[in-house]
Amino acid sequence: IDPSSHRSSPTPIVIMSTDEQKKQGQEQEQEQQASTGRKIVFAVDGSDYSQHALIWALESYLNKDDELVLLHCYDYSPLTAADGFATISIASINVELEKKGEEAAVRMLKKYGVFCSRRGFKPVLKLIKGSVRHSIVSYCDHAKPDLLMVASRGLGAVQRWWLGSVSDHAVHHCKCPVLVIKHEHIEDKATPKQSPEQPPHVHDHTE
Repeated sequence: IDPSSHRSSPTPIVIMSTDEQKKQGQEQEQEQQASTGRKIVFAVDGSDYSQHALIWALESYLNKDDELVLLHCYDYSPLTAADGFATISIASINVELEKKGEEAAVRMLKKYGVFCSRRGFKPVLKLIKGSVRHSIVSYCDHAKPDLLMVASRGLGAVQRWWLGSVSDHAVHHCKCPVLVIKHEHIEDKATPKQSPEQPPHVHDHTE
């Protein structure tokens, strides 16, 4: 993908609050009843795991008439006086950090949107600020998709216990079915026919 291709993304990004999620979830449920395809939510981040999982989903699972929602949740930890900054400057620094975090999230999501559009899909782009694990579950509870797709980061048992796992949390708390795509599965199924084009790599510090 051309690194600058996100500038012409055909799909607008919707940044949602919790109340907006509830309202839109009710509206989408009514629209979904008249839709012939499935409603699929794919939770993306900037990791290689997420990128490869999306490629697999587009090539091996999703249909062109599916309603595909690309969901990205981001958060940041505001600085405090304990971090060594003067109290008077902390507020302005945090405002700037939050602004840059949102801008980076928007850029990444737009690139994913272009990537899907070039393969004949028309994704809806959703961006939510908040705890990644809880925001994904909250969105799905309100949007009521037929399926949530999320990539596994390949954490071991100890890492999952200590760090927590987005996919594990989704499996245990989402009301809709959840498909966890393992990186090992994607590598095992890889074939020479798969497109060498990759979605843009974006480093991400969320869970």
